[in-house]
Amino acid sequence: DRTAQQALFRIEAKRFILIFLITMLVLSFVIYRKTKVITRPIKKLVENVDRITNGNLRERAEVSGNNEITRLSEKFNMMIAQLEGYYYELEEKVKERTLRIEKQKEEIEEQKKHIMDSIHYARRIQNAILPSFALIDKYLKNYFILYLPKDIVSGDFYWVHVVDGLFMIAAVDCTGHGVPGAFMSIVGFNQLNNAVDVRKARKASEIMDELNLGVVTTLNENKADTSIIKDGMDMVLCVFDFAAGKNDFAGANNPLTLIRDNQVIKYRGDRFPIGVFGGDSPQHFKNVEIDINKGDCFYFASDGYADQFGGPDNKKFMSKRFEKLLLEIHTQPMEMQKELLMKKFIEWKGENDQVDDILVIGIKV
Repeated sequence: DRTAQQALFRIEAKRFILIFLITMLVLSFVIYRKTKVITRPIKKLVENVDRITNGNLRERAEVSGNNEITRLSEKFNMMIAQLEGYYYELEEKVKERTLRIEKQKEEIEEQKKHIMDSIHYARRIQNAILPSFALIDKYLKNYFILYLPKDIVSGDFYWVHVVDGLFMIAAVDCTGHGVPGAFMSIVGFNQLNNAVDVRKARKASEIMDELNLGVVTTLNENKADTSIIKDGMDMVLCVFDFAAGKNDFAGANNPLTLIRDNQVIKYRGDRFPIGVFGGDSPQHFKNVEIDINKGDCFYFASDGYADQFGGPDNKKFMSKRFEKLLLEIHTQPMEMQKELLMKKFIEWKGENDQVDDILVIGIKV
């Protein structure tokens, strides 16, 4: 009997183990199926999110069943639909604004073209009033004029007039550069001609006094006392009487440099500009009479060359260095001097922008 009981127990144990294994297998299968049902929508939702992140706003999550994942997918689809609406609405606004900006850009470019055409035409006018080299060549054999406007038009200009056996030449630096300076240069040019042809001034100081009065009157004749224009000019004016061996000099802020016998002689102008009164009445310029010797080199310039930034320390060239350079090159032919000044200027300026108009005049007697 005991043996029969043991055999029965073994049979029951095997049956229990078999049922347990089958139960676990079925349970594992059911869990797997349920897990797959839950994870599959989540996986698809993640894939949709990835595609939307890459810019495909037309993607939608699959909605199936009736559970939390279903509701999450529905909310997700609603959110994407709103986002898509906002995106395309924003895209339309961007297109509209882009078209508006392009139209404005075209209008600005058209306006710029008209302005630049006007400025280029103004340069033609300004160049037309400058003395011709053919005129200067009749009276000067050894000279150079280095003229480098900063912009298309210039606030610096040179003036030449010949009357009663006198050769008059000036280097003038008007307030500012570009268009404002160019307007001032035309005022100055006309008033210089008026001083000589109408007012009959002949000495350098007299011409500059008449110029000063004419500029102030021209700029302020229609202005109230509270809106007086104080723009002006710095300049050097020389009146050569080659027959008498004389040179009359007058200056407004700018000096005349004479190199004679390898020595630099500097004649300083008055310390006030053309176009500004120091009080109720204009100040008068002093006249300096210089005897001319054969071989004398006269130089006068605006401040543009000396004010140029550059060099190893990115500093101004300065007037002392400019005078030293003139002394070094003054024995060279005048055209070579012009080339050397240009070369030195380019080397000194380097990558910097030109800071001002440049005008340098050299005359060798």
